[in-house]
Amino acid sequence: MLRKYYPVVLVIGFVMTAFSGWRMYDLFMDQDLWGHLPLFLFVGLFIFIVGLVFRKKRRHVHHRRWLALSMISAALLSLGFPPFPTTFTILIGFVPLFFIEREVMKDEQVKNPFGTLALYGYITFVLWNILTTYWVANTALVAGVVAILANALLMLVPWMTFIVFRYFVGDRTAYFTFIAFWISFEYLHMQWEITWPWLTLGNALAEYAWLPQWYSFTGVFGGSLWILMSNIFFFEILRRKMEGRLSGRRQLALGLWISVPVVISIWMYQSYEPKGEKVEVAIIQPNFEPHYEKFNMSSRERMDTLVSLTKRALTPSTHYLLYPETVFNSVNVEQVAESYEVNIIREVISAYPSLFWVSGISGYRIFPRFIPNRPNLRTSVRGDETVYWEAYNAAFQSTSNLQDVQVYFKSKLVPGPEIFPYKKQLSFLKPLIEKLDGTIEGLGTQSDRAVFVSNRFAIAPVICYESIFGEYSNGYVQNGAQALFIMTNDGWWDDTPGHIQHLKFGRLRAIESRRDIARSANTGISCFIDQKGRIKQATRYDEAIAINGDIMMNESKTFYVKWGDSIGRLSLFVSFFQLLYIIFGILKKRMKIL
Repeated sequence: MLRKYYPVVLVIGFVMTAFSGWRMYDLFMDQDLWGHLPLFLFVGLFIFIVGLVFRKKRRHVHHRRWLALSMISAALLSLGFPPFPTTFTILIGFVPLFFIEREVMKDEQVKNPFGTLALYGYITFVLWNILTTYWVANTALVAGVVAILANALLMLVPWMTFIVFRYFVGDRTAYFTFIAFWISFEYLHMQWEITWPWLTLGNALAEYAWLPQWYSFTGVFGGSLWILMSNIFFFEILRRKMEGRLSGRRQLALGLWISVPVVISIWMYQSYEPKGEKVEVAIIQPNFEPHYEKFNMSSRERMDTLVSLTKRALTPSTHYLLYPETVFNSVNVEQVAESYEVNIIREVISAYPSLFWVSGISGYRIFPRFIPNRPNLRTSVRGDETVYWEAYNAAFQSTSNLQDVQVYFKSKLVPGPEIFPYKKQLSFLKPLIEKLDGTIEGLGTQSDRAVFVSNRFAIAPVICYESIFGEYSNGYVQNGAQALFIMTNDGWWDDTPGHIQHLKFGRLRAIESRRDIARSANTGISCFIDQKGRIKQATRYDEAIAINGDIMMNESKTFYVKWGDSIGRLSLFVSFFQLLYIIFGILKKRMKIL
């Protein structure tokens, strides 16, 4: 059907691409945001390119079926992620891909089965990334395209490794090795400098607070394990049913595998009682649009908004005042109390002597000389003098009179805008990056997860992207944090699913550590999240508002806080030996041939 109607397919793809691209350019010239337009651009390109590929090269009778299955798989995986309420489609998202793998490897007419499976796997993963994370392009179009294509390519690695394992080793349980390969990929994707764990399968359960309660023991990889195993169960049952040899025992096993964790999670959700002493927190959402408005507004306009919202939020019993990420620009991190804008807020909050103020800042530090062991060191020339300095995405806490200033530097950085991955190995690109008005130095970081201490309380200053990493966030709790304060700026993605996903992934950190969360978004969704993952007092996107509420300061530590991503490390260990097994199997087959 696709081959017969490929001209229509090509026209549809071209029209979608051309219209959305023209509209995005028009909005860009008017300094307006793109919203959902990148979705139509990417889907149009996807349709056009797939139409071209399958126009001539894919004449096999089953290729149309395999293409349909690959796109169904992508749709099921995408529908499993927030903000869609159809979370349970993630439990069958890989089933169509498994059917493609089985059919291709048995079809003698397919001359290159590994290339064919790589093609359909890549189609699935590209479309999954497009449908779920297209909004990244609102930050930077080229970066969004690279993120989608590169992440899909990385997903292809565990998929193809599993296929090679099954082909050369012939293990009857080879589908279960897919679990170890995929979780190892997710785990490693959180560790290196090109980290992008947004589509970690366990994140899909973030749509409902009652569903992932067991994450307090396993973290998100417990969810990934449940999802992958469910896919294998569903596939085996469907396959055996089609072959006419389905047993009731397997159906019972699937029912128990699906239902038991859900029932346990619901029981935990109903029975868990939040712990700790109540503390009042005021949260400010100033709603400074970050692409254009924030940099075009005068300092006075911004400060008037902050002053007005702060006065509205504070009460005599407020213990913490929370501002969002980078709300103050160009602040010397060693002289925070001397910042003009910071002192304007000090005049407002000075009437509250028991108040502690936490805020994100865009900061810098000047060094008296060149220090060779600081890889993020930058240089500027002032007259005849060379200035050495570092830039930071940071947070600070101080008392209402700006005494006892504590500073934390964001250390889990976003690849591209905040860190140039593997810049030592790619240092030859520095002239090109500088010509494009970029920087290869990136932002400065710190090695430990510092907590902000105030009287008898301690809070975690979690900055934006850091809230996606469970074991990383554990570091704050292990260092004494009794609650998590998330400072973010989700306006980069416009009013798309991006800011909703970010919010709901953050609720997983509350469940994993049983810590209340106060979340301040520059624009996006500010709210409170309790230890059960329930979101409270959520603000609307694109509104300037202040909210006030209580959080509980919990000191107990969950199993996951103590042991972290054990499932990820175990999967990595198993995958290593499975790879050795693959190598042994390949060598064994070649020796038989010789």
